[in-house]
Amino acid sequence: MLGGYRAHALQPQVQAMLREAFGLDNHDRPATSTRQASVGRRTISGNCWLTGLILTAVLGIGIIVGSMRTLAVARSPSESGSLSMCSSSQTIDSILPSTAIYAPGQHFAYKLIDENGAAVEMIFEALHDHPWVKATTTLHQGFGMLTNHATATRLGVSFRSAENQEPVKLPYFAMSFVQLVDTSFHSHKNIKIVGNWTDAVVAQGTTVLVHHQDDTGNWISFQASKTDVHQQAPSSPSLLTMDQFKEAATLRFVEVESFQIHIDVGVHEMHGFLFSTTAAVLCAEVPHADNPPVKFVTNPRVFELTVKETDNTHIVKAKNSSLFQLWYVREGDNVHVGDALFQVTSMDGLQDVKSDVAGTVKHLQALLPGGFVDAGAPIIVIDTSGTDWVFIASVSVAAIAVIGVVICIWRCCCNKSPDPDPDDPDDPEKPESIPYTILEFETPSGWKQVAEWKHQPLGLGFYEETSPPQVAYVGKDAIHLGVKKGDHLVSVGDPNTGMIKTEGKAFDSIWREMKTRADRLPLVPRLLLRFEKAGLQQDFEWRTKPLGLVFSDSLPMTVTDVHEEAEHMGVQVGDVLTGYGAESHLLKSVEGKSAEEIWKAITHRMAGFPVAPSLVMVFELPDKSTKEFYWRARPLGIEIGTSLPIAVEKVTSERSKSQGIKVGYILKSFGDNWRKLEVADGKDASMIIADLERFVDKLPHASR
Repeated sequence: MLGGYRAHALQPQVQAMLREAFGLDNHDRPATSTRQASVGRRTISGNCWLTGLILTAVLGIGIIVGSMRTLAVARSPSESGSLSMCSSSQTIDSILPSTAIYAPGQHFAYKLIDENGAAVEMIFEALHDHPWVKATTTLHQGFGMLTNHATATRLGVSFRSAENQEPVKLPYFAMSFVQLVDTSFHSHKNIKIVGNWTDAVVAQGTTVLVHHQDDTGNWISFQASKTDVHQQAPSSPSLLTMDQFKEAATLRFVEVESFQIHIDVGVHEMHGFLFSTTAAVLCAEVPHADNPPVKFVTNPRVFELTVKETDNTHIVKAKNSSLFQLWYVREGDNVHVGDALFQVTSMDGLQDVKSDVAGTVKHLQALLPGGFVDAGAPIIVIDTSGTDWVFIASVSVAAIAVIGVVICIWRCCCNKSPDPDPDDPDDPEKPESIPYTILEFETPSGWKQVAEWKHQPLGLGFYEETSPPQVAYVGKDAIHLGVKKGDHLVSVGDPNTGMIKTEGKAFDSIWREMKTRADRLPLVPRLLLRFEKAGLQQDFEWRTKPLGLVFSDSLPMTVTDVHEEAEHMGVQVGDVLTGYGAESHLLKSVEGKSAEEIWKAITHRMAGFPVAPSLVMVFELPDKSTKEFYWRARPLGIEIGTSLPIAVEKVTSERSKSQGIKVGYILKSFGDNWRKLEVADGKDASMIIADLERFVDKLPHASR
């Protein structure tokens, strides 16, 4: 074992590993691309004397920096920050509360921890370029588990800070899939990764079929070729049996922000995919096996360069086929002739590759420890011009500062800066905010239903091939709005721009109308409360108000009553509140706070929440007057007739009795917070009952 991973054991098998035919020898080399960002210009105004002082300071700094020279750097491996494959991986610590996605825009997340204890969140988001079906996730013995409930699933993967939820770029990331075997003779497991991957690692005797795009390196796929209906899951990402080792694949990235996972299984049945965020094929222990060899598939884009060798540009290339180990330099370092640049493993063992020129390191290829390097592949670009660009830049800054001071003094004395144009055309346009997004649906029974979304995501998935689009799935962010699977979307809009009909429009156009409006809404609010129940800690999530709980007035804050709005949550009288907040890993402890302070924080958090779904039923009483009754949970506790006029035949719950509902009351209308339906005489009773059930079904089940 070298450096804690098995990829480069110096055995006779290494030669076969280095020459393994995975299409590594004849790749076309694509051009690399660059990212550009534009910045809107602003008119700067203010005290010109202060500006002059600042420019004078810049002048002084430029002169000081211009007098300095950078020194040559020769780093040891520990100083160069080179990766150790098995110590630079993240491990899955926990899964954030939402564990299922039903529609485009919804997501779930895992919390990852690195070797230093730093946390990052890995986000899986449903993509809308495929008819969406339910996907769920869970934890299984240190693995994440993606469960696919249909023939195909498309997920976007990205990363964000666990502290401020801002997107982050990871300098290195590995993802391993295990148990890549089919569970029936009618299915096939295939995982495609679309993105800027660096390399993939599989066992020499792998049962996984590996395919990748030769021309651009944009994607790579792993397909099961073995069927095993009695497969045994690994007990840990760090321990694999020989069969599990051959059924696994590791994919590695450098400087990764996002990528996509496309899952196809061939038949409409549930499939589970286990993954870890470690380089399992390289790092896991395989009992009774002496460093089983592996083989690499390298992305052809890794060795692509946009620069060419000139008199002032030197490209260091690999002398023979080898396995990369570590860097001794970073971009920007000055090197002398004879300085060590990087280390590789070849047929002759470990070798330090040294520089035969002096200059500045301008570019390092995105290589990872153990990565295959073909003979002649470009590794490092060194600028040998000898020009001290730091000095030139510093002198230039100083000169600009002098000119700036002169101009500033002249303008202060002779001119007054005009006020900035309030309508600067260079300012980036901010989208106009909207109070809510409106979607109108037509139900199978023919009536129109309008619903308002005040938060994103919408929580809906559609069948793209139908016109108008038909609802395929309804997630928890939409369930309270009364939308049901099978409804047709007939119009999209908002109170500012009005409604747009979907008839005759392509799905992409309709989806764009929904997405542009949803993106202007705030994220759905969340409140997490952590309770101690029989010595165990359990989290409960609220997305609507009211809370439906009554607490004691002093610490410990104990639940003294559970109202109808919270009965379905599972919170019980006697449970003790121990934490509160928006994320499970960022909950605030109740320790050191008063009950009043905690209650104010909870009510403040819920102030902007939407109201929980409710059912409104209007009955005609014997004296011909009408009365409204409300439900926030089911069952309703009443039984009604199936013929017109629809009347109450039995009251079965104490709650309904306490509301005053009595046998003989005639149903006149029903609905929810957004819409009421008039029950017209002569309308088919079965259709009325079917529509009523739509509203009842969106209510949560009461636990008592």
